[in-house]
Amino acid sequence: MSQKPIDRVAELSNNGADIGRDVIIHESAEIIASNIKIGDSVQIGPNTRILSKKLVLESGVKIGSNCMLRCNQIQLGHESRIGNNNDIQPYGLFKMGKTSRIGNQAHIRGREVTLGDDVFITNSFRVGGGGRNEPYAILTVGDRCTMHNNFINLAKPVTIGNDVGLSPDVILITHGYWQSVLDGYSATYAPITIHNWVIVGMRATILPGVEIGENTTVGAGAIVSRSLPARCVAAGIPARVIKTDYPTPISEQKQDEIMKDILQVYRPLLVDKGFDVTKVVEEKYSTLIEMTYDSKKIVLSYFRGPEISAQAFGGDVNILLTFDGQSKEPSTVIMNLNTLKISGELSPLVHDIRDFLRRYGIRFFGYGYFSSIPPQISRDLDYDSMY
Repeated sequence: MSQKPIDRVAELSNNGADIGRDVIIHESAEIIASNIKIGDSVQIGPNTRILSKKLVLESGVKIGSNCMLRCNQIQLGHESRIGNNNDIQPYGLFKMGKTSRIGNQAHIRGREVTLGDDVFITNSFRVGGGGRNEPYAILTVGDRCTMHNNFINLAKPVTIGNDVGLSPDVILITHGYWQSVLDGYSATYAPITIHNWVIVGMRATILPGVEIGENTTVGAGAIVSRSLPARCVAAGIPARVIKTDYPTPISEQKQDEIMKDILQVYRPLLVDKGFDVTKVVEEKYSTLIEMTYDSKKIVLSYFRGPEISAQAFGGDVNILLTFDGQSKEPSTVIMNLNTLKISGELSPLVHDIRDFLRRYGIRFFGYGYFSSIPPQISRDLDYDSMY
């Protein structure tokens, strides 16, 4: 005689939990907490355990399978996601902002770990190491950061600002010791601070006590043993400043040239995704691409200034990249390169453009996860129709 599957949502509700609508908790998942608030459309996968005194999962949160989350206070923001096989066990607080994501096989320890909004972390991310049990083991990450298979040691606080990128295999170390200090050797314990808009290149190492100024670039493979100023490029072992006052501001004309080049690269990708490009017009301050898809005429254009050609609004769907243009046409989407804001319908093509521009550091945040349209060749692999 088979047993009736466990209804985890009903079980938690009967025990006083505040649970929203359309919540799915796998029957093999386990949640133990004295104070539980779960928003609408939350999903928790099989064999996942959550142990906490206070648990807040805002709407749209997704947690995969085979995860362990154990912390005194857990707070996951709107539509944040945690993949599979993750081991997340800071002691005091674990917090993710809205639309943030952790991939698979993360291992996170420490006293407190706070991630801001729109943080993207790929697989095999590690936090902890020696000193992770101490009250100073605090990791704070700002908004819109991207991190990979990094190792962050937490003997002392690590503070990372907004819009920071840690490339694959980057290591942050807050302590260094081995031989006895009584024999004259050193033992170093010091925090690390990385300010806004910093990029750290692949396989670089940041050592204890380092502070990196905003808008600075750290070269691949560098070992940073001393603090770096803002707006510089540093590289080497040990890292040295090789360029200051970086980057040099560019003219509007140069920006126009860059946008033309970007759209030239994007055009064959549109064809590869199944769009039929029928017309391309390039002028001094503008680029216009006409195409058809699913019997609709689409106009993608870049214009600078308030004077925009009527051709830019001649499609069934119009997408305009501009620094200061506006349109009252309901069929037009404005992607403002100055404010990085979007007005109009967020179609799959608009998301594809967002994802493509992200490759050039032009990031339109606040519109959900970045996503792209798959190439036509992948859609041709419809095995169900072949057999």
